[in-house]
Amino acid sequence: LFLISTGVVAQPLKVMKKFQKLGRPEKIWVLKHPFAAKRAMHISDKALELTDSLVKNNILDADASGGQVDAYRHAIWMAMLTRDLGEKRAYSLGIAHEKRNYLEFCKGVKEENSLPDKTSMEMDLTNNEKGIDIGQATANVELDSLSTLIISEIVNGNLTIIKKNAKGEFLDAGGRII
Repeated sequence: LFLISTGVVAQPLKVMKKFQKLGRPEKIWVLKHPFAAKRAMHISDKALELTDSLVKNNILDADASGGQVDAYRHAIWMAMLTRDLGEKRAYSLGIAHEKRNYLEFCKGVKEENSLPDKTSMEMDLTNNEKGIDIGQATANVELDSLSTLIISEIVNGNLTIIKKNAKGEFLDAGGRII
């Protein structure tokens, strides 16, 4: 009881619960990169925290499924992972995450209130690559400046978002529902 109340056991339990929530491809990544996995978890948490703060402050469009917030989440996550873990590890974790989304799509499981379809996956992979590029180019930049840079890239149209109609349906370049 002493160990639990002082938090000595709480941290490993928290980590195990997070591990259990991962998809199979992400779990494989963790097992292949055991020394980087805990840092990746903390970076992932921080990226989600930064993304949530943007939604609360109405800085971007608040669209977590195909919109600016979605693009930001992927770019900041990959940029931070690249800066801390390197390009190859960041890239492979991003691929593992998209493989998980594909498996969930096959099962009909939603991510951010929509099915993670091919269009969403392509958008995410494109923004992951852009995030990796930004991470490589900004190794010595403070996190606040990195975040501002990514927001600027989104506003300037340099990250990918999915066009939608008023009902929130994905559209192709010609304005047709995908």
